[in-house]
Amino acid sequence: MAERAEEPPDEEAYATAVEEAFIGERGTPFLLSAKDWQLIREWRESGVPVETVIRAVRETFGRRRERGMAGKIGSIAYCAPAVEERWQMERRGLVGQGEGRRDEKPEEIAPRLKSLADALRLSGSAGASGIAPDVLR
Repeated sequence: MAERAEEPPDEEAYATAVEEAFIGERGTPFLLSAKDWQLIREWRESGVPVETVIRAVRETFGRRRERGMAGKIGSIAYCAPAVEERWQMERRGLVGQGEGRRDEKPEEIAPRLKSLADALRLSGSAGASGIAPDVLR
């Protein structure tokens, strides 16, 4: 059976984890604004995993350090484009990881194609029986 994803943290735990990552990267005490808290809430409600947000925050600060940029980031909103980009990349990687028929062996295609070609030949339609050989190529 397919593994189930972990339950997301509750709103307080999610927000606290993001806040701690942001403050840790910033390196100085900081109080998030009401707009910052709303953005964090929107990420959670949109299904963005807290780990994704934290990775994006760290990447944002890391890129600033690499560029030698001075000054402090004054809002979590500065990291929003990175969060969206990271989440899009991760979602693309998650395709096919949901529940499904993982534990079932894939059906062999050759017998299915032969069956389809036979049905086309038997259909009585000149057009259908004419394409039957193409199905098997």
